[in-house]
Amino acid sequence: MNTVYGINKGVVKAAVLTSIMALSVSALATVGGGQRIEILGYDKAEQKVFVLRHYDDGRGRLPQLYYYDLSSKNPEKLVEVRSLYINPKTKKYDEFEDSNGRFSKELKQIKNRVVTLKPTYTQVTVQVESLRQQKKNNLQSWLGEIGQGTEYQFNYKLNADEAKYSSPVHSATAYSVCLTADNVVYKVPNKPYALSTVKYKGTLMEGGYDYQDAVFLKQTK
Repeated sequence: MNTVYGINKGVVKAAVLTSIMALSVSALATVGGGQRIEILGYDKAEQKVFVLRHYDDGRGRLPQLYYYDLSSKNPEKLVEVRSLYINPKTKKYDEFEDSNGRFSKELKQIKNRVVTLKPTYTQVTVQVESLRQQKKNNLQSWLGEIGQGTEYQFNYKLNADEAKYSSPVHSATAYSVCLTADNVVYKVPNKPYALSTVKYKGTLMEGGYDYQDAVFLKQTK
């Protein structure tokens, strides 16, 4: 009999194949994830506050870098950085490529030169300006169709620290009628500005995951 320590080799092979298939299915089943915001800090020389969006969905996408330019006419505008994502070979925008380590190096330099904004834990309230319910649609993800769901379009403002800070009107597309404020404010030193964050269900994959957005605040008092 063709055996290994008394165990039939056919049984061993079947068990190995079953294990491999189970691992593959498990890998495919855990590709969903949320999005979270990291407040990197304030670059005094450039008058910019840098923000990083992390993607926890298992795709291997690089975190997206943004900044607020406090010296501009519209300091509340979130500016997306694209220059760090140019693939040196293709010369095209590539949000997954960091084989030469350029993105990591540049990000480290930014972290080294910015002043960390320390969080102040205080009451932050969401003031919903409008809430529009979209009709149910067949929703798509990067894995394909994920079923039907209802989208909700929020237009909202934040008030923080006993209304000492307030935001312009922001918008968010969510998949539940729930938009929550994270009760934390990051004040920019010697400036009438601060940042906060909100959470909402931003995808229906695997039962839904929270997305987090940065919110720009200005002093009112």
